Amino acid sequence: MQSSDLKNWTDVSEKITLPKGLRYGTIQTIKQKELEKLLIQ
Repeated sequence: MQSSDLKNWTDVSEKITLPKGLRYGTIQTIKQKELEKLLIQ
């Protein structure tokens, strides 16, 4: 589910893929530069 105001929600299940076995969590978009920093840690 996705919301920009926490009142109105949109189902985005068909737009995402998650690792097998994942039970719950939060998805957040990040910039490519931020991803690169995380991957070298």
